[in-house]
Amino acid sequence: MAGTARTQRLTLLACRPATFGAENKPERRPLSCSWSEEKKAAAVQPALPMNGSYMPKYPNAIDRAEEMETLRAALAIVRTAGLELDEKVPILPVKCAHYLIAADADLLIVPASASTAKYYQAVEDIMGLSRCDALMVYVARPGTGSNRVVVNIGIHGFVPLWHREYRPCLIEGVLHFVPDQDASKPAFKLTRRGLTQAADFDATNPDFASPTKSGAASKI
Repeated sequence: MAGTARTQRLTLLACRPATFGAENKPERRPLSCSWSEEKKAAAVQPALPMNGSYMPKYPNAIDRAEEMETLRAALAIVRTAGLELDEKVPILPVKCAHYLIAADADLLIVPASASTAKYYQAVEDIMGLSRCDALMVYVARPGTGSNRVVVNIGIHGFVPLWHREYRPCLIEGVLHFVPDQDASKPAFKLTRRGLTQAADFDATNPDFASPTKSGAASKI
């Protein structure tokens, strides 16, 4: 009898639905740039690496000054393009709290530093959740000459595509990003509707390649 009862108990345990495993984990749902309350609640925050476009944990006065300069550059891009930043900030990992979100333009603006702008993984995680493109904005500080604003452009997709080292400039009143080094790379323009490739922009044309010619205002 004892053996029969034990067999029955084991059979019942085997027939119970599993309470653990991948099938019972919360569904990973992407956030849209509308950042609805339902999607915020359902979103699973990724485990982000320690490197990336993060500000120092214990910044000194120099770090603070550089952060402010970078933030001013990012806000200048937002203002020049006429973007509207979200007032209701979505739930993001703490280390991504400094990201600027222009939901109507499906765009993330990420203040970074020259040393961290090459780390894309953290930004790509949020791009995937929000389905937004991204601008990583930093200030290049060469040993000689003046500082300049540089932008790395990330295009959202199954595999995000990055275009590095662009400079912002105004052409006929529209904010453009043109390659800082390689004129053969595509140019982009940014409006309230978002980031698009500037098909009508010839980066190999010296009249356009120079920000001081043919109606191109100086860079931000």
